[in-house]
Amino acid sequence: MESLDYSLKYNDLNMVGVNYQNLGYYMQVTERLDLALIYFEKAKEIYHKIGKPSAIISTKVFLAEYYLVIDQTDMGLQYALEALNGAREHGLKRLMYETSKLLNTIYLHKHDSIKAYNYKILELQMKDSLNIEENQTELSMLEMQYQFEKIEHAIKVEQQRKKLVSLIIWVTLGFLVIFIILLWGRLKLKAKAISLEKEKLKTDLELRTKDLTSNAMNLMKKNETLTKIASRLKILQKEASTEETKRALSKIRLELNKLVEDEGWEEFEVRFKQVHTGFYNLLIANYPDLTPLEQRLCAFLRLNMTTKEISDLTGQTLSALEMSRSRLRKN
Repeated sequence: MESLDYSLKYNDLNMVGVNYQNLGYYMQVTERLDLALIYFEKAKEIYHKIGKPSAIISTKVFLAEYYLVIDQTDMGLQYALEALNGAREHGLKRLMYETSKLLNTIYLHKHDSIKAYNYKILELQMKDSLNIEENQTELSMLEMQYQFEKIEHAIKVEQQRKKLVSLIIWVTLGFLVIFIILLWGRLKLKAKAISLEKEKLKTDLELRTKDLTSNAMNLMKKNETLTKIASRLKILQKEASTEETKRALSKIRLELNKLVEDEGWEEFEVRFKQVHTGFYNLLIANYPDLTPLEQRLCAFLRLNMTTKEISDLTGQTLSALEMSRSRLRKN
């Protein structure tokens, strides 16, 4: 009743008709037959008002069953036939099945076995038709379910593929980052080792250059001493009383000069080549016309020696050295 009140309140006529049908059936089952008829009639009136054929036919089936219960077979037969014709007209197989089943019962009650048999045949035909439709519907549902599951499976496979690809990408990126970090660390260590090696070589070069410069200074002092001795010998040579003495002193002086020029420079050049490997080769390759004296001058300049220091070392005048330097610049 609450459902009926709700339907009436919101003027839902279709639900009002359904509630009347349900109430009529309930009253029929509980043997309040007068009320059952009233509700069935109200349901039929509502469905006629809204123009719903299937509901009208369904109500006529309820009325046919009602009149069969109260033993008014002819009225029940009339409603059943109307329901069957309506169901045929609108192609309502479920109602045709229910109505033919009801007509079979009515004609058996009337002892008309031929018509009862005919409606039984119709009942079975409708049942088979409904079963076929139900089977087809079930097959369609199974097909739809299969397609849905197939699509769902494909989606899951695609999602898993994407997850796998994503995982592979992230793992690859992770390994790449680790590789880059390790490579960077290795390069950093290598660069540090190279820097330390360069620093060591630089320090070693500075020490050797310092030692070479010191050696050059010692050579300069040695040459200076030998030059002084040679000068004294020259004076003594002039003062000598005999030619034999003069020749002996001259020979000694020449040997001293040769010692200054040859042995000193050989030692210096050996040490210089040890410190500045390839300097002379590169110098001669780029400037093949340089004289040995000019090559030595380049070596002194490589040691950052001043013109004065070179003059003291070689015995050349400052003006002669400046001219030599000027020629080197032109080359």
